[in-house]
Amino acid sequence: MKKLLSAWSVPGAVLVVACVTLLAAGAEDVAPPIVPPGAVPKKLFESKVLTEGVAVAPDGQVYFSEITFSHRSQDEQGTIEAGFIWHYDPA
Repeated sequence: MKKLLSAWSVPGAVLVVACVTLLAAGAEDVAPPIVPPGAVPKKLFESKVLTEGVAVAPDGQVYFSEITFSHRSQDEQGTIEAGFIWHYDPA
């Protein structure tokens, strides 16, 4: 018996139809960019450890966390500083 379709025929056809459909949608259906054209990044903070967890409050205040390495991050009294929460006011 002769095989009519390979294992990739149907998935390949579905992929082609999906690509053609997306291309036919046109650029006018694309959402505007999150960052406006011409925007320039601004450095808010520089550290030697891990900075993560950026969150913006409803009033526009920006908060993020700095994860320190507790075996190396101690204050003058030897207390371990396990991390910090930083605040930035964009106003």
